[in-house]
Amino acid sequence: MEKVVGAHYGCVKSAYANLPGNREEPAAPPKQPDGYLDVNGRERALVTRQTSRYLETQELVAQGRSLKSISRELNLNYYAVRRYARADSLEEVLAKAVNRPTLLDAYKPYLYEQFAVGCHNASQLFRQIQEQGYGGSLGPVDRYIRLLRKGAAPPPPVSYKPLRAHETLRHL
Repeated sequence: MEKVVGAHYGCVKSAYANLPGNREEPAAPPKQPDGYLDVNGRERALVTRQTSRYLETQELVAQGRSLKSISRELNLNYYAVRRYARADSLEEVLAKAVNRPTLLDAYKPYLYEQFAVGCHNASQLFRQIQEQGYGGSLGPVDRYIRLLRKGAAPPPPVSYKPLRAHETLRHL
């Protein structure tokens, strides 16, 4: 039996995917919280600082100033000034800052699941993920739970994993 199911695994997989309850509808990508804003909806300090530095640098470059003189005037590292001067847009400068992966990313599905079950205590959830290997601090966990309370954080993406041949046999 296992040999037959293994040989026709592709057929079983496609048949399973085509069942009415298992069809994956093309869903809109989950709306992520705006990386430019903090938990309270205010612009993040990093974004504000980089925006002002970028605009000041672009203004001085347009005046024909050298990168060295801009660096001295704005009291910035030469290479930072060069990065701001070479950037085509503000989004190019901010891309790295607002899309950084965090230590918490791997634990967000678990936190979301626990939150949905009714555990809204950030300290308790922090201790639980610490036992699972989380190496960060309580702050990010607390901020994520606050976003969940406000309804501002979307559920983490669910990955679809079809059954393997030996798992299919158990269901027969």
